[in-house]
Amino acid sequence: MECGLSDLGFTGDKFTWQRGRGTDRWISEQLDRGFATSTWRSLFPSAEIIVHEVSTSDHMPLCLQLNRQVYMPRSKRFRFENMWIQENECRNIIQECWNGEHSCDIMHKMARCCVKLEEWEGGMIKELKLKMSNYRREMQRLRARRDEGEFVDIVKLKKKNNKITKLKNEAEEWQDTDDMIQDTIVKYFKTIFTAITTKAQMSDRIAFLRITDEQSSSLLQTVTEEEIITAIFAMFPDKSPGINGLNPCFFQVYWNIVK
Repeated sequence: MECGLSDLGFTGDKFTWQRGRGTDRWISEQLDRGFATSTWRSLFPSAEIIVHEVSTSDHMPLCLQLNRQVYMPRSKRFRFENMWIQENECRNIIQECWNGEHSCDIMHKMARCCVKLEEWEGGMIKELKLKMSNYRREMQRLRARRDEGEFVDIVKLKKKNNKITKLKNEAEEWQDTDDMIQDTIVKYFKTIFTAITTKAQMSDRIAFLRITDEQSSSLLQTVTEEEIITAIFAMFPDKSPGINGLNPCFFQVYWNIVK
């Protein structure tokens, strides 16, 4: 080429763009490419472009890998994964760690539980990688089913389910036309994002009030089990975990064991 560029090629799916997926007008093209000069290629002789699978865009992402590096496993901190709650074995491990040593304090039980779950996770990762590989093959198989009526019906059904057909306004009245639904949405967001500040509210912010003796006594009381339950279940399950890697989901799902 006159500009001195050459095609880097790629590995993966031969098409990088699609439109009308799952319909009788399904089109696939190789729109995206990677080019480089001879000087650049001499600097990165092992460079390659990899086309990845994706299910949410009509463009396939291209990843430029400059060097083919050998994977070196790195140690990582333990973190409880919410998907584990679907596995009965996870509950069995927690039950064993919590009830196996009655004389241990809660910190020791949590530490032992983390160790056992981490050992169990190793086998889970292998199984998960196998499932992901099967899902990728299924995506490739579905991509090839361009003219099958069954897949077209599924796509149409999903589009239908994703459409808002009616909404209730502030008066609890159903709005079922496009204009009425749009007006209801606009009014709702205008209401929640409109700040109403009175002089009384401003004075409350400025005033510095001291707590009473009764309030002080209440704060010094021992925390009750009801308060702990309220605090735990008020948190979003996937909030950041503690230093031991256990997040709110762990305590919410297995509260009957760890309480």
